[in-house]
Amino acid sequence: MRLPRVPLKFLVHEIEYMEYLGNDDWQKPIHADPVKIENVRVDSSPDFSVSSSGEQILYNALIFCYKGLTTPLPNFKVKSRIKFNGVEHTIVRVVPVFEAYVDDLYSIELEVV
Repeated sequence: MRLPRVPLKFLVHEIEYMEYLGNDDWQKPIHADPVKIENVRVDSSPDFSVSSSGEQILYNALIFCYKGLTTPLPNFKVKSRIKFNGVEHTIVRVVPVFEAYVDDLYSIELEVV
């Protein structure tokens, strides 16, 4: 049994992805040239965690990418950069979502700050 597919018209956003390549000699991050990724969904609602030491932001936005719909669909890496609406964000978490009952990728959720 497969999960239902998201309608393509639901994926109205596009992003630029700059893959994290490592650090230079001064420990500054190095990123690849931007790659335009189409047919994604960006949810710009931040999530916070509250503890005794105060409030901490977990992510500024969630980005949803779907196998077979989002093009291209790279192997996203933490510390890579995403640009949408003219603002750069850093990927802090990559969450692969798999089909039910099989080991087949359905989508990828990106948490960015």
